[in-house]
Amino acid sequence: SDLESFIEVNRSIIAVHVAISRRFLESLGEPDVVLVSFSGGKDSLVTLDLALKHYGRDVVRAVYVDTGVDFPQTAEYVDRVESELGVAVERVRVPVKEMLSVKGLPSKTNRWCTLLKTQGFKQVLEKYREKYRKVLVLVGDRDAESEASARKPPVRKRKHYLEAAPIKQWSTIHVQLYTWTHKLPENPLYSQGFYRLGCYI
Repeated sequence: SDLESFIEVNRSIIAVHVAISRRFLESLGEPDVVLVSFSGGKDSLVTLDLALKHYGRDVVRAVYVDTGVDFPQTAEYVDRVESELGVAVERVRVPVKEMLSVKGLPSKTNRWCTLLKTQGFKQVLEKYREKYRKVLVLVGDRDAESEASARKPPVRKRKHYLEAAPIKQWSTIHVQLYTWTHKLPENPLYSQGFYRLGCYI
């Protein structure tokens, strides 16, 4: 269980996955701006790093939607990623915290908070759509997450922009190996036992 040996043994496997994802990004053409939906979790971190390496810092922006009920460690982590990766992070605040007393706790059948997060992201997206003709949105969706994720196509043509999932077929261990191989900063909540991150409610 020596971590360095484990990374070394799997280095070529990660290189193949990266090459496939880079070829996928190449197939999408040359966008004027790339917006990465960045939640502070492992999947969006890898998606962001791939985008930075493929398109460069001048083209890529991360978008973090703050619900007001995110773990404080995640908010601090977003600042750290911005600093260490040298990427511009657009932050937008949505009133999930304020709506709890009105709508109650979100549930699997009533995920009203997700709708607010999507609206927040689209606010930022509209700002970039006014400035740029070709806007690409990258998301960290993976098939292994859920049946709903697996049903989504890897490229989604929206009305005024393109949305794509470059790590759609990666497993969780591929994401983790990429993070270790490229020495990316990890959200500290993972080492405290959290498997999924998001709001503390």
